[in-house]
Amino acid sequence: EYEYNNEEGYVLVKTDLEEIRFNMDENTLLIGNDGASRFELAEGKKVSVAHSMAMTMSIPPQTTAVSIVIE
Repeated sequence: EYEYNNEEGYVLVKTDLEEIRFNMDENTLLIGNDGASRFELAEGKKVSVAHSMAMTMSIPPQTTAVSIVIE
């Protein structure tokens, strides 16, 4: 499950164990599961995120999203 905030440019991904905020910028790639399309995130879709290994110790932790694959 995730929340997408277009105004502030982040995706907050929630699992049963944790929440992580993935900050996006103009370099973040949004990729469809077929690898060919780039489109906006929509509520209710599953996502996989490739991200920076550097993560804040805040609650929730934050890091930079390199790419987001929408399933």
